[in-house]
Amino acid sequence: MKIPNILVVPITVAVIAALSTLVGFIAHWCGAYSPQAWGFFTLIGIMGAGILFIAFRQLYWLIFRKGDYEKRKK
Repeated sequence: MKIPNILVVPITVAVIAALSTLVGFIAHWCGAYSPQAWGFFTLIGIMGAGILFIAFRQLYWLIFRKGDYEKRKK
């Protein structure tokens, strides 16, 4: 399925917010003291994981010069 570039960011934000809300509901159901915090920290964790993925991908390319950023012959 091909998603138009203009919709990638809104769809990603919606998916992360839905996942965080789901985690909050599950935490509330399990009797957590602060289910909103669980959802919030899940959101922060997912965003942090995305940032780390991008940083490590860039570092990998910088070291090995392989992967997404290879110069392709025209």
